[in-house]
Amino acid sequence: MLGPMGRLHRILVGPKVKRLLDKGSNLFNQGDSAAAEECFAAAVEMDDEHEEAHYYFALALADLKKSQEAEIHFRRSLDLKEKETKTHADLAELLHNEGRKEEAEKEYRRALELDPANGIAIINLGTLLRDSGRFSEATDLYQQAKDLPDLETIILLDGGEEAPEEIGVERLMALGSEYLEANGEAFEARWRSVGESDPATICYTSGTTADPKGIILTHGNYIANVEQGAGMVDIPSYWRCLIILPWDHSFGHTVGIYILMRYGAKLAAVQAGESLRDTLRNIPVNIRELKPHFMLSVPALAINFRKNVEKGIREKGPKAENVTRLQV
Repeated sequence: MLGPMGRLHRILVGPKVKRLLDKGSNLFNQGDSAAAEECFAAAVEMDDEHEEAHYYFALALADLKKSQEAEIHFRRSLDLKEKETKTHADLAELLHNEGRKEEAEKEYRRALELDPANGIAIINLGTLLRDSGRFSEATDLYQQAKDLPDLETIILLDGGEEAPEEIGVERLMALGSEYLEANGEAFEARWRSVGESDPATICYTSGTTADPKGIILTHGNYIANVEQGAGMVDIPSYWRCLIILPWDHSFGHTVGIYILMRYGAKLAAVQAGESLRDTLRNIPVNIRELKPHFMLSVPALAINFRKNVEKGIREKGPKAENVTRLQV
């Protein structure tokens, strides 16, 4: 319990902590976990009793592979607010990735006690059980997932053995081929019936600072955006673009994919790493390989690019710095 002075302190620093959390969340969503870590650390230092500050700090630390520190702040967040499903689920995933399966299972089950419909906890716990050879328990758990009204099937993109409620990629592709062979005409008629007002995708907000929200975008929305964007710049078909932004980012897939498709230009994706940070490290490597004509970026990435360029110039000595200064 906070005393009078503690409550007064929270009132005074509250707006500053909120600004730090908002700034850190934006940086984290842009892929700059290191800068986000600094913001969240400052928020925790300013108010050690702030549950969300510890939670977001733990997320950034986990993404930076600082597992021990991340665990400390996940647990501190739970000390301040024990009945928080997402914190139990995220702590469980951290422990799971560290190979601490018994502890991870305990946290997954705690998350499901608080929210039996938590699909991420269900799927992750099911994967843990399946990898441990406990297939009957995994099946029971997936049956619980099947009780979710909007969840029809669980598709595994990374292969592995399949429990009865799962479909792996190879089986999915085989089922698709079988369907097309038997229903080719029906499939053709179905996709040709799609109109501009029909939904094309549902884009979800990240959920970092609030519950995720789904935005329904129609084919007409995309067509309008593509034509408007195409009217701003002419892209020759030989141009190459390296897609840095997430493909489910509305700007990323509209400008980075659909406009390129309209012009018949070439696109490439950043090589995936084991973590977001590893993937970000692949960006300069992929730039040298592809030599793109243009890229779509966000401010945090652009700032990092500039810092790296300036560092490289400084390392070459004063003459290179003076020449560059004259150029720009």
